[in-house]
Amino acid sequence: MRLIDVKAFFQLEEKGKPHSGSKVLVNVNGEELAKTKYAILSHCWSDPNSQEIQFEEMQKITNMTKAELDESGVRERLGYQKIRRTCLQARNDKLERVWVDTCCINKASSTELSEAINSMFRWYSGSQECYAYLHDVASGFPTTCNDKGFPESNGWPRWFSRGWTLQELVAPKEVRFFDKDWSQIGNKRKDAETLSKITRIPIGVLQDGMYAEPPSVAQIMSWAADRRTMQDEDRAYSLLGLLGVNMPMVYGEGKNAFQRLQLEIIRKSNDQTIFAWGHSRESGCSSSFLAGDPSDFGDCSNIVRIEPREFIDELRNNIPENELVKIPEGKLREVAESTRLRKFSVTNAGIQINLPVTPYRGSSWLSEANLACRDKSKSRIITIILGSFQSHFSRYFGDFGTPLYVKLEFRKLLLPYEGLQHTFTFQLDFWKHAFLQHAIFPSDMTSTNNVVTLSSTNDCAIIFYVHRDHSTCFSVVLHFHFGSHSVDIICDEFPGSWEDHIQQVYQHVRRNGLEQARYISDVSGSITTRPVSLVNRYYFPRSDIPNIHGIELISEQLDNMCTIRIVGLENTGCHLFDWQAVGVFLFFQGQHPISFWCYFSLALSTKVRRISAIKQGNNWMKSGKLAK
Repeated sequence: MRLIDVKAFFQLEEKGKPHSGSKVLVNVNGEELAKTKYAILSHCWSDPNSQEIQFEEMQKITNMTKAELDESGVRERLGYQKIRRTCLQARNDKLERVWVDTCCINKASSTELSEAINSMFRWYSGSQECYAYLHDVASGFPTTCNDKGFPESNGWPRWFSRGWTLQELVAPKEVRFFDKDWSQIGNKRKDAETLSKITRIPIGVLQDGMYAEPPSVAQIMSWAADRRTMQDEDRAYSLLGLLGVNMPMVYGEGKNAFQRLQLEIIRKSNDQTIFAWGHSRESGCSSSFLAGDPSDFGDCSNIVRIEPREFIDELRNNIPENELVKIPEGKLREVAESTRLRKFSVTNAGIQINLPVTPYRGSSWLSEANLACRDKSKSRIITIILGSFQSHFSRYFGDFGTPLYVKLEFRKLLLPYEGLQHTFTFQLDFWKHAFLQHAIFPSDMTSTNNVVTLSSTNDCAIIFYVHRDHSTCFSVVLHFHFGSHSVDIICDEFPGSWEDHIQQVYQHVRRNGLEQARYISDVSGSITTRPVSLVNRYYFPRSDIPNIHGIELISEQLDNMCTIRIVGLENTGCHLFDWQAVGVFLFFQGQHPISFWCYFSLALSTKVRRISAIKQGNNWMKSGKLAK
C-alpha cells in the first residue's frame, strides 16, 4: 500500500523537494501496515479528470524545488487542494500517513491496479479516519432529497450516486463528512438514520459494520442499484470487497464483469438471494438466471436469506392446509435435513441447483420455484417463474396465476447463465381518422412518435387509443417472444374503467400470449422456418364514427422491425359479431412458401378456444393437411 507521508508533504509545500532520506510517497505493507495509523480520503473525481493529481504527476511534484512548484500552478488545481486538505486534517487528527486514490495507485501497472481494487475494502476498513469530501455541498449535512439542487444524482450530493463510494461508506469504522470548504458537517454514526434513508443500507450495518448484521447478497447488490461508475466494469469491481470475493481485472470486458462477479459469489456462497433480482417485475423474461446489472436488484433491499429448516417451515406455512395433507411430511423433513438445499454449483452447462418447484394450472411448461429467502417486510418466500422450452429453462416475470401446490417436488435444475438480449421495434402508422394514444401499459414502457421497442425484459405492451371526436376506442397489443412477434387489436366493449380493462388484457396476453408464442416457435423450429404475420381484420361491435365499422392491420416486416399500418374499413354489409381476429402465417424455406396455418383470437372469456385453435393448427401442419 502506498501512503503519503504527511510531514514530508508539508515540507515539500514549504521548502520544495524533501531532504535526502525523506519521501512523500512511501510503501507500507505486511506487519508494518497493520501497525500504521492512517487517514483515507473518499471523494468524487473532478470533471474533467485533468484536475486530479495522479501517480506519475505526483512523482514529478515530489522532486520539484519550491520555485518550480510555485511556477507550475499545480497548487491551484482542485485535485492538489484535496490532497493538501486531507493531509492538513490528518495532521490535526495527529495521524502521520494518508491514502488518496488519485495519486497513491500507479494505474499504468495493471498488476498494481488489480491488487489495489481487490484490497481497497480492506484498506478502508483499516483506516483510523475516513474523510468523505462532498464537493457540491455548501453547508450542513443534507437531510431531504433535493432534485433541484442535485438533479443529476437522484436529489442527493453526487458522492451518494457513485459506485466506489459505497464501500467507502460501509468499510471504515469512522466516516466524517466535509462540505466544499472542508468544514465538518456530519459523521456516519451520528447521521446513520439519514444515511440509511439515502442509501438503503440498514442502520445496524452503518453503526456496527457488516459482520454485526450480515446482509444477503441481494441486499448488498440493491445498495448499488442506483449508483454509477465511469466504466461498465467498475459496476462489478467496486462491489468485490463488500461481497468478499476476489477476481482479476479485465478492463474491456464491459458488462461481462458483473456476470463473472456473480459466478465468483456462487462458487463461495450458497446464498440463494442472488437469484431474487427482479422478483417484483410485472413483465419480461430472461434467458439467463443471473442479473445483467446491479440495477436489477433495485427491489431487493428487504430480501434476507433463510436456513434450510426455516425454509421448509415457510413452505409448509404457505401451502393451503387442504393441499398440504397431500405432500408426504417425511419428504419435507428429509430434504431439510439433507445437504441438497445447502449447495449449488457452477458448471459449463449452467448453474446446478435443487429447488422446490410447482407447476402452474393449465400450463405444461410454466412452473414456480421457491428460493431459500424471504421479503422481511412481507414475511413471504421469494419465488421465481421458470419456463421450459426445448429442454432449456428461461426465467419469466409477472403474474401467471396460482401454482398447483399438490404437485410440489424438489427438482435438480440446470439454470443457464449465458443470456442473449434481442429487441424488436414496432412502428405504428395510423390512418386519417384521428385516434389519440390515451395510455400505454406497463407504465414503464414508452411510445415516442408511435414507435415502441420490445425486448426480452419488456416483451409485451398494450396501447389504448380513443377517437378524438367519438367514444370509439381500441387496444393494440404488441408481443415479442421466442424470436417471434405478434400484433393483435381488441375492439370489444368492456365494462368498468379502461385501467381495469387494460390490466386484464395485459395479464391475459402475458400468460396465453406466451403459450401462443411457444407453439409458433415450436412449429417454426421444427421445420427450420420463420413465421411472418400478414393481415388481420377487426370489426367494432359498435362505432360512433360515421361509415367506419372496423379496422384493418397490415404488417410490413424488416430485420428486427415491423411497420404496422392501420386503416379504416367502410361498412361492407357484414354482420357484426363480437370481435374476431385472424392471424395468418406463411412458413418459408428459402424464398418458397411451403405451408400456412391460422389461429383465432377471440374475447378474453374464450381464451381456451384460442389456444385449442393454435394447437389444432400445429397438428394440421405436422399432418400435412395445410401443405401447399
